[in-house]
Amino acid sequence: MAHSLPVIVDIAKDILDRGVLTPQWLAYFELLSPARRLAAHRLLAGSPAR
Repeated sequence: MAHSLPVIVDIAKDILDRGVLTPQWLAYFELLSPARRLAAHRLLAGSPAR
């Protein structure tokens, strides 16, 4: 979360400054989702899912 938050803030600033929200941005936000990143980490680390 700590690593993805600055990226999300930069993207949100860009969207607000330019007034552009495209489907590509939404897909990028999904990639940065803390829940998705945690699931990927658990999968790669061999940790049990909760």
